[in-house]
Amino acid sequence: YANSTQMLAVLDTVFHPHNLCTQLLTGQGKTLTLGLINAYQTITSKKPIDFITANDNLAERDYRQFHDFYTLAGIKTSLIHAKSSLDAYLQGTQA
Repeated sequence: YANSTQMLAVLDTVFHPHNLCTQLLTGQGKTLTLGLINAYQTITSKKPIDFITANDNLAERDYRQFHDFYTLAGIKTSLIHAKSSLDAYLQGTQA
């Protein structure tokens, strides 16, 4: 479950959709917060959302952690690495 800091960050995104910056300290749950924000933005905008990280290990971990949640929400996902093809990227962006 999301804690109060995470929920405030999600609500900040809901009520201030053009605010693209939220700061969370170490241990405050950035993974869950961004997972919820990404789901909200995808569902409400009907547009693909790219979530980018420099750490391939964390990207794979987070992809696996949220895959079932996104599937349940009807959100198509794909895990893209630096060497992924354009076709692989496009598959994850089409409804």
